[in-house]
Amino acid sequence: MTELIDSSELFSSFMELLPSELIRRLEGVYSKEQETHPGEEIDFLQYLLDIMDVHKESGFLLDSRKQLIIDWIEEKKKELRAESKGRGDQIEKIIWNCNPSVFGYLFLELIKKGYIKPPVYNGDTNFTKFSRLCMEHFEIKTTPENLKKALHENSNQLSDTKRAKFFIPELSDLG
Repeated sequence: MTELIDSSELFSSFMELLPSELIRRLEGVYSKEQETHPGEEIDFLQYLLDIMDVHKESGFLLDSRKQLIIDWIEEKKKELRAESKGRGDQIEKIIWNCNPSVFGYLFLELIKKGYIKPPVYNGDTNFTKFSRLCMEHFEIKTTPENLKKALHENSNQLSDTKRAKFFIPELSDLG
């Protein structure tokens, strides 16, 4: 669960991180989002992360700037979680006792075998969103970006020897 917050101050400080052309595009999208959902609070930090994911190929941001923005958003989320912890509305997380590569490989297998339906964007698995969801519900000693890499089969660093130790049957074989 992500926190719902007053977004005006965060939006202003977020915009300081972006080039002017992208700012104009985001302001338009955000205004439309507010018009589309009048009276609803928008989970602003999640909204910003989703926008970053959608515009990742736009060419408006250098990779280093993208990482700065993602780090900024994650830091704001941590601050909000710390504040909400004092209010008692923090979700308890499941503690993961192994390395992120094992986590990523297991969840990849669960997806491939039909046990989990991951978030999808334009017909493909949205690994950015999936890694954020995992980080919200699991206490994993890594960053969302590193977990995203562990969730990709091509960038997961778990050795073939260790992968061979796991066997998960197809969902259809069990039911």
